Amino acid sequence: MSFLTWRKAVGLSGLMILPTHGALIHTRQPNTNTISWSPCPDSDSTQCAFDVPLDYTNPNSNTTVSIFLRKYPATAPEDQRLGSLLTNPGGPGGSGSQWIAEAGEELSTLVDGKYDIIGFDPRAVNLTGPPTACHDAEAKFVHREYQLLMQGPPIPHIGGAGETAHVAKLAAIQAGHNAACEQNGNQEMLRNSGTVAVAKDMEQIVRALGEDGLNYLGYSYGTVLGATFAAIRPDLVKRMVLDGVSDSESYFNDIKQWGRDGMQDTHKVCDKLRHSGWVSNSD
Repeated sequence: MSFLTWRKAVGLSGLMILPTHGALIHTRQPNTNTISWSPCPDSDSTQCAFDVPLDYTNPNSNTTVSIFLRKYPATAPEDQRLGSLLTNPGGPGGSGSQWIAEAGEELSTLVDGKYDIIGFDPRAVNLTGPPTACHDAEAKFVHREYQLLMQGPPIPHIGGAGETAHVAKLAAIQAGHNAACEQNGNQEMLRNSGTVAVAKDMEQIVRALGEDGLNYLGYSYGTVLGATFAAIRPDLVKRMVLDGVSDSESYFNDIKQWGRDGMQDTHKVCDKLRHSGWVSNSD
């Protein structure tokens, strides 16, 4: 779904998003229920975060997770602004803060500046901490290789031995990552980094912002996260756009099948692109 098509959907649903002049990061506010925003530093400091409980099932625990946030402020006149809009670009594992840094201005031009767009890094992602600590810094190279492989094999190899070898490389990297997390990782953080916990973090963010409900835009896996929030706290949902809807029931029941379902028509799409001449014309 293109951004222009998405804008039409947004208009039909009554949701608009924000434009702004610059991104902001919120500064850690220990023992408070509010968020104070400051200009984004040119660093990867983990001190710009909002603290939430690590384990929502244990109210007696004082251990927290620091959720990293980035905001692209609204620019519409004050009397036209509609509050905050939380976003998630997908994944699982997509960085909301990075997405706002890269696409905040584009999103804002689509929605006439009526919302503060807020991206956050879910648990175990990017600058939210504590880190899962599965790997040392040298693993960044392996992670980069994995990111490249996730883009898929070259089109001529789709459906053949080249694709099989490509998937085998991905599986090997994933197996190594799983083993590293089991052996070295922060087990308490890993146990409490699921979708339900992230949905509850969203509720904490909404309350800290002083909003009376959630405005949300989610893509791909972000639709699973949005649907989970709506299932847990339907009373707090104001406006929600889910783009590229994924099967939430399949995600929770059998994540491997969920992944297979998401690729069901991939070959058909690639074949269509190849035979339409779109690929060669774009070279």
